[in-house]
Amino acid sequence: MRRSELVNSLLVGFSAVTIGVAQIGYNLILQNRLYFPSHGLYFLYVIVGIHLLPLALVVAIDLLLKHRGGNGSFFRIWRAALYTLTLLSFGAQAILLAPSLQLPALGLPKAVRIAAALGVVASLIALILYAQRAWNLFFSYLGLLAAALTLLFVYQVGLLGPAWKSYRDDAPREKTLAARPPVFVIILDGVSYVTLLKDGIIDPQTFPNLSALAADSLWFTHAATNYRWTGESIPSLLSGRRRPEEEPSTQFPSNPAFDRVEPFPPLPMIFDMIDGYYHVDIFDDAGALVRRYWEAKCQEGIFYCRDENYIRVHHPLGAVKQAALAATQPLLERLFPPRFVAWFVGNVGSADHVLSIQGFEYFLDSVDGKSSGGEMYYWHPVLPHSPFDLNAEGRLNRSSHTLFYKGGDPEAAYANYVMQIQLMDRLIGRFVTKLKQEGLYEQSTIVLTADHGLRPPGWIDPEVMRK
Repeated sequence: MRRSELVNSLLVGFSAVTIGVAQIGYNLILQNRLYFPSHGLYFLYVIVGIHLLPLALVVAIDLLLKHRGGNGSFFRIWRAALYTLTLLSFGAQAILLAPSLQLPALGLPKAVRIAAALGVVASLIALILYAQRAWNLFFSYLGLLAAALTLLFVYQVGLLGPAWKSYRDDAPREKTLAARPPVFVIILDGVSYVTLLKDGIIDPQTFPNLSALAADSLWFTHAATNYRWTGESIPSLLSGRRRPEEEPSTQFPSNPAFDRVEPFPPLPMIFDMIDGYYHVDIFDDAGALVRRYWEAKCQEGIFYCRDENYIRVHHPLGAVKQAALAATQPLLERLFPPRFVAWFVGNVGSADHVLSIQGFEYFLDSVDGKSSGGEMYYWHPVLPHSPFDLNAEGRLNRSSHTLFYKGGDPEAAYANYVMQIQLMDRLIGRFVTKLKQEGLYEQSTIVLTADHGLRPPGWIDPEVMRK
């Protein structure tokens, strides 16, 4: 193999993978403030998973075809397909980032639109095959732009410095606090109060562990917030404050379920109030929706933090999968019908829940009869919040009804939602069992609630939801 062939394959492959694959993930991460702040190792995992590994695959195929057939027909078709897919991906990204670029449908039938799209693709392939030498040269020089875009991402996510700040584990803790019994604050995400009930009590058949805990506790049946979004309800629960109606976008963000989340002003949280009386242990995989409240104290070692940021660093395969899914799903929502997206989520997974089970394992491992005295644990998983992709055992449910969408089966989606609550019921059962094994159950204070309920779309027939 000549060095020039290797260099050409590397340049062409780097251009195609950067523009056609990696830039999708990079753009979505940069646009979504829920990924910030994250540790530098997480971003390195992302670069390896969605950039370097696809690049190695593309270069290997390119060199193999060139070695076996030179510049013959198979190699030419491969390069034409590679360039076409890259250009189509670039166009899809442009529309995703700037929806105004999308051409109007003009009222044309779906079959006509599909035929027109196929015609454009065929014309593009023919053009590339006709002038492939020029396209080879173009993609070789495009490597300069690809390198600039990659370096820009490295700079923007802080890999040259800020992203390497980490949480401290070595801060000394007062031994005098160990005599205080542990406190556990557990806030589940998106639990419907009505779904839990049967004959006015938590259904012991469907949710046996939640039912047993309620029967052995003081149950406040309506102690929750009225906010529909995590970024509003969690600050309200932890601060004891309502959102000032005259300031809907300053005290709390108006809709943190979407990408652009406004920074939160400092509010006195329960963690601040008990600081000095308890050590605070944070376990939260909800991203930056509420992380800003304790980020500084985590880095200083005042709080012991094992949130989504920590999980990404110590669970690299999950971090790469989360980044890949976060990049893929928005494109699928643009290009395919909702049923396919729901099927994809049920069979491949969702970025929301990739790290949730691992986060619970970190939480459970921290409970120890010898060291949990004087500790206040806070655990907030992104479960059983939609999408409804996990079964009661925590595995993918292989269903195509993981979302509420028009034309779908809302009853099947609701059944999957119930299974996801059953998963949380099973995890709560494991937590209670661990407390009893460690001799902590009788002395512990456990606060268990949810941030908000189920949010079915308004177009679903209310009678269906009542069933």
